[in-house]
Parts: sequence; C-alpha cells; structure tokens
Amino acid sequence: MFDSNVNVDGKILPQSLDAAFISGQFNHVPLIQGTNHDEWRLFVALDELAGHPLTAEEYPAAVTDLVGSQLASLVLAQYPLSSFASPALALGTIGTDFIFACPARVADQVLSPQVPTFAYEFNDVNAPEVFLPPVSFPYSATHGSELPYLFRLTWAGQLDGQQQKLSDSMIRYWTQFAKSAAHQACRFGNDLVLTQTNSSRWRRYRLCPSLSLLQITGVIFWARLFSANTQRAARILK
Repeated sequence: MFDSNVNVDGKILPQSLDAAFISGQFNHVPLIQGTNHDEWRLFVALDELAGHPLTAEEYPAAVTDLVGSQLASLVLAQYPLSSFASPALALGTIGTDFIFACPARVADQVLSPQVPTFAYEFNDVNAPEVFLPPVSFPYSATHGSELPYLFRLTWAGQLDGQQQKLSDSMIRYWTQFAKSAAHQACRFGNDLVLTQTNSSRWRRYRLCPSLSLLQITGVIFWARLFSANTQRAARILK
C-alpha cells in the first residue's frame, strides 16, 4: 500500500499533520491548497517507461498494491475498467483521488473552521509534460504540470497564448495571496476560480466546464471512506 506520510521526528515535526490539524496545534495563518486533476498519471507513466505497461490482467493487483487489500474490492467496484479507455488511466484516476484530491478535501474541511482556507484544482489537460517522455496515454494535468505556469523552467515545454495568460493570472494570484490573503475569491481569466472554503461546503473549480458523473461519484465514494476521520475531527473541533 502506498504510504506518503512525513517523518515525525519529535523535534522539527513533533506530531503528524493530521494530529496537528485536528487539535489546532499549528501556526494559524491563511492557507492555500490544491491538487492537479490527473496527479497520479505521472507515477503510472514511470512504470510504463520502466518497461511495465499496465495490462487489464494486472489491474486488480496494481489497485491492491496502491490502496491495500482491505479497500481493494470496494475500489475495483467503484473504478471498473469499463469506465476508462485503458488500465493506466483507471489506475491514474484512483491514485489521484486516493492520494491527492480527496485527502486534500478532508484537510480543507478540517482546517477551514480554524483558518481562512482556499482550495483550487489545476486542470489544463494540454499542459506541457515537464519531466517525462510520451507514453501510451495523455499526461493531462499530472503531477508537476503546474510548474511551468508558476516558474521559469528552462527544460519545460512552451506555453501557448491562452496558457501564458493563465500563467500570468496564477502568478498574480499567488503573489497577492502571499502579500495579503484577504481575497474571498480570485478568478483566473474566465476559467479557474479560487474561493474560500467553509466547514459545510467544499467547492472544486477546474478548467473544464463541469464534473463528470464518474468524478462526482468518486468524490462521494472517497468521502465516505474517509468519513470516520472527518467525523472525528469535527467532534474534536467542537
């Protein structure tokens, strides 16, 4: 099972992030947090580039390795191969939801009653891939895809005119946020909005027009799996 927990050494990090957020024992400053729409595709691509493209037969085992044996059957039922163009895209979606998007949502819900919390999602499906060569599936807005929009990277692909406008808006918002996080919302052109969240509602904004049914049910699915932590956090915060 994939584990990305930080190293709690008792000095620099005296407790886990989850414990600090739930207890309120952290530096209370405005927070901005977001994820990319296709984060995990980068990691699926690494396996393919290493000579191990994911097959339909290997898909159940790959899901078990990612989420653990206790959740595997539920996850496979929620993300059937028939809903995706390839096993790689299916696993990429699971990893994105399980490791990035839905944990971020839970953190937003826990933190928003305590500090001004702003949430976003980066979703330019045509973002240039920064790190890896082409694979059998599109990278879309994968892990690290936002970097050329925020920094001058000499090795990254070129942004087109619309992407450059988005980049300018993102940089302007990030710097304004660092200077003064008093904004309730900020629009990136006509496409992407960052908005302050609250404890009762979490809003997801993207560069595509709307959520598909699969994306909506995915959010609900993981929210239910994570509900025990969310409810525990809510009880403590009360």
